[in-house]
Amino acid sequence: MNQIFEPKEFFEIPDGTMLSAFLNPKDSTSNLPFNLIDGFSVAYGIIKKHESSKIHVHPYVDQVTYVLSGKITLRMKGKNDNDSYPVELYANHSAISIGGEFFQLINKSNEDTHVLYIVSPAYLFDKRGEEVFYDDSIMLDYSWEELKKMNWKPAELNEKEHSKKAREEAFLRLSQRGEYNLINLH
Repeated sequence: MNQIFEPKEFFEIPDGTMLSAFLNPKDSTSNLPFNLIDGFSVAYGIIKKHESSKIHVHPYVDQVTYVLSGKITLRMKGKNDNDSYPVELYANHSAISIGGEFFQLINKSNEDTHVLYIVSPAYLFDKRGEEVFYDDSIMLDYSWEELKKMNWKPAELNEKEHSKKAREEAFLRLSQRGEYNLINLH
């Protein structure tokens, strides 16, 4: 394919950070043909200075967070970990969050941090207008201490809208949109 891909049209995502899904055909906001690539997606993120994302979980995808510039703390809690732990990332560092892990992006610095999110399989996001029909992230409105008291089992992880079936239905909806211009849908 003779095309250059670059980040543009940033928007705030539910975790509170900024994102451009510039190389993700499985995202209804990307304006790319659904079958362009399978298996992974790439997005550009900005975590503003002194800002943090919400704690969230990607149940079905793995994410590499690669820092382009700035520095960030990635707070994580894996399935076999008793507690959360910080991972300090600087420019040209990356970390992996495996599907089902809790994580949060924390920027304590005086500058914005720019990152790439490389996700496998491709991140699914189905939004038209202001309505989100499916999102591969589950945003949690709890602190790390509250999640620990819940034994890391918040009710949101079991809601029907976050089920494997809901993901499969979103995949089918997005695939049926074909190769036409998705920008007209939102």
